[in-house]
Amino acid sequence: VSTQSTGTIGGDGDPARFTGPIVWCDIIVPSYYLTGMEALFVNGKQVHKCLLDYCPTVIDTGTSILAFPPYIGDPLLKAIGKVNQDCSNVASLPNISFSLGGLTGGQEFTLEPEFYVLRGEVAPGKFECQLGIEVSLALTPLTILGDVFLRKFYSVYDRVNNRVGLAKACLLYTSDAADDRISVDLGGR
Repeated sequence: VSTQSTGTIGGDGDPARFTGPIVWCDIIVPSYYLTGMEALFVNGKQVHKCLLDYCPTVIDTGTSILAFPPYIGDPLLKAIGKVNQDCSNVASLPNISFSLGGLTGGQEFTLEPEFYVLRGEVAPGKFECQLGIEVSLALTPLTILGDVFLRKFYSVYDRVNNRVGLAKACLLYTSDAADDRISVDLGGR
């Protein structure tokens, strides 16, 4: 899967780069694109329910992974299970979903394993996999949805209206039958 993020600043985005409606999430802290996550799910089963109304969550083009504090990330990692380094079990890993929205309520955004598992070629024709997820209170007391999330969801950053919009990015999948690699063109063309 490509590591290129999609998005735009201001306006309603570039319709050629996403499909479906843009879901707008309230920005809770204007100095960041910090919105609220209500809950986290693995294959439809809730693994974390945020206290109060939301867990602070940043939509961040400058972070390459998903990052969680331990009280959110540990149950997530337990529910996902082990990723085999040789990538042999990626297809059987669960989907993870985030209920995002801020103060006006949430909508679920789902990532399949091909988005949250990082796959790198370590030698010609040899690949290794690892989770694109970090859990550390030292790293962040917030949830950060970085490029792992933004590869699938086109983002529109609207400072004027204090909101961030998310829509499914236009993904053009091609498969190389020789090694089942998936390449993704996020250009929408």
